[in-house]
This record gives sequence, C-alpha cells and structure tokens, in this order.
Amino acid sequence: MTRSSGRYVFRAYFARQRAQFGPEVAASLRQVGALMEWSSPQLVAIDIEGGRAQIVADILHGFAEAGRLVYETGKTAR
Repeated sequence: MTRSSGRYVFRAYFARQRAQFGPEVAASLRQVGALMEWSSPQLVAIDIEGGRAQIVADILHGFAEAGRLVYETGKTAR
C-alpha cells in the first residue's frame, strides 16, 4: 500500500431480519453519504470517508443502544 484511502469501514449485524430495522438504518446512513453492501439478510458492510466516520459511528451507536443491531469498526484510516 502506498497510501491510505482515508476511508473507514464498519460492519453491522441485525439479530432479526433486516426487514425490521434495515430500511431505517440504511436511510440514516445514506443521508450522510455512507456506502453499504449487504452480504446476507443480517450483515452489512458500511464504508464512509474519514471526515464523516464519527457521524456514522454515532448513528450506529444509537441503533445499538436501542437494541436494533450490533456493530464493529474495521481498519481505521491512517
């Protein structure tokens, strides 16, 4: 790697089918410019540029506190 992309990655897991909470979460993330890729009905990868990573983390934290998902961060930008 010659230089970092400056982007951050998160992964979110929905214990229930995404149909229950997925659309609300996806809409919130799209509003801040996040890119999402669903790898299963319950698992989504979220990509965001570095300057908006904290916003995404705050959104995910709020949904996690409400019991709607579990999330983790991927490798951080350098």
